[in-house]
Amino acid sequence: MLGSSQELLPKVVEAAGSVDLFIHDSEHSERNMLFEYEQAWPKISSGGLLLSDDVDRTRAFSRFAATHQEECSSRTVGFGYRLGGPRKA
Repeated sequence: MLGSSQELLPKVVEAAGSVDLFIHDSEHSERNMLFEYEQAWPKISSGGLLLSDDVDRTRAFSRFAATHQEECSSRTVGFGYRLGGPRKA
């Protein structure tokens, strides 16, 4: 699928039953990163992982992780390529 995640992701997420792994590697604006995280997170299964690269470019990842910290069993930042990955409890 080619297009904006703002247009496509809500449809993809709606069609998904559950998601074990969501990888963000698209536009790295704070607005877009938060949008993608918030769209995917409700569908991530228990034990599933949201993985994002370049988490140091904006405050999006830290803001998301702080907002959802009670739902996360772990959070890793900076393993190799500035990746971040909260695991859903």
